[in-house]
Amino acid sequence: MTNNCMRRTMHLSILSTLFALVAVSFLLVGGASAHTISQAQFSQVNGQAQTARSCPSNTVHIILIKVGQFTETVFSCHSMTVKVGVPVIFVNNTTGVQFVVNAIRTIVMRINAGATVKLPTTQPEQVQLFVYRFNTVLNVTVVA
Repeated sequence: MTNNCMRRTMHLSILSTLFALVAVSFLLVGGASAHTISQAQFSQVNGQAQTARSCPSNTVHIILIKVGQFTETVFSCHSMTVKVGVPVIFVNNTTGVQFVVNAIRTIVMRINAGATVKLPTTQPEQVQLFVYRFNTVLNVTVVA
């Protein structure tokens, strides 16, 4: 009787381990292919977008665009020059919270859906900003 119980426990243990390995490999392979598709789509969007729309004012919109069957979150323009003291205004036109991050991926600001946030400018500098999880770039030049 004890022998049957041990065998059953061993079989369940092996079966559980097998299922865990299958689940992990599925996640790794699925994650890798999703990353590859995302990067390919990003390159397509970024290649078009980086040919550069300059912002007509100190306001930039965070918008969704359709690329094939995917949706990407991007800035409405890609370069802006403002004077010190003039804030950069971000408008989130998406349905979700968006995070604007700097070049080292530190969160600069959180913007709720439909909200507007101002980024103050206090000194001459050049800053690259990104929408978190997407590599759309906004180059901000602050001049004296």
